[in-house]
Amino acid sequence: MIPRLILLIVLVEILIILSLGIRVVKQKESSKPSIYEIKKSDIIFPKISSYKYFYEPRPNTIEISNLAKYGWPDYNSKISINKSGFNQLKDNSINKQSGVYRIIAIGDSFTYGPYVNTQDNYPSQLEKLLNDGLANGSLRCKNINKFEVINLGETGYDFSYTIERYRLRGQKYNPDLVLWFIIQDDFKRNIEWFYKNKLPPNPDVKDQLVKNVGGIDNMLKLQENIMNTFNKLYKGPLLVFTFSNHLTGEKQMKTLEHYVKNRKNTYFFNEIPDIFGGTDLSIPEGHPSAKGYNGIAKSLVGYLSNKIIPCNK
Repeated sequence: MIPRLILLIVLVEILIILSLGIRVVKQKESSKPSIYEIKKSDIIFPKISSYKYFYEPRPNTIEISNLAKYGWPDYNSKISINKSGFNQLKDNSINKQSGVYRIIAIGDSFTYGPYVNTQDNYPSQLEKLLNDGLANGSLRCKNINKFEVINLGETGYDFSYTIERYRLRGQKYNPDLVLWFIIQDDFKRNIEWFYKNKLPPNPDVKDQLVKNVGGIDNMLKLQENIMNTFNKLYKGPLLVFTFSNHLTGEKQMKTLEHYVKNRKNTYFFNEIPDIFGGTDLSIPEGHPSAKGYNGIAKSLVGYLSNKIIPCNK
């Protein structure tokens, strides 16, 4: 009788352990909630835009990101929006001084840097690394004595909004180079469609969008056509960069390669360090950490100084 009772207890314990294990797995799978949230108090909807729902960061504000409510109390950040509505600590004069090499960074949240302090997003770190290189002599750049990197990124942007942001806020700064950070998720975004249909931009809705346009191939063609509209606004040097093929997607990579091939004065860099996989290079939600952004900025310095900017030659 006792052995049977013991066996029954053991079986029950095993079932409990298995049940807990399944719950842990389910929790782990859902432990990356969509924190794709933008507070209305942090944004404006400029009437000068040609898009009905176009939004931008509210100028002269401080945004505090606290991820404790998602179970990540160690990930807090302070984002400083300058008077121009850019996530950077300083303001830039519209007119460039002599000897200044001006870079504009465009893109979505991976450019904006929503979960790191302003000084830790990639455009801020890139500017510091480039100017440190000038100061310590590791970079000798012809006719350049200062670098400026202007951050036009914004959380949630699709290609249309990225280009609109440049049209409204960027082109007046007359950049010497534009950097466009593109990730796989960008190809499945149409913010006007999301807002019009009052749908959250989660993966299921994005797949629905792709289905509505006739599949991923049609979606990619539409997105490349949108990218081509940027060429009318800016004809100078452009660097399109992304992660490696297995992170960006084979079809998406071919779309980027085709766009770059057909645009003059355009470069393509797809060797951005892998920040994913549970490392300290990203926060648990998936965006780069300050360390991850540092790796991205360092890889860009190497590419820019060897391929595009006249340095060390």
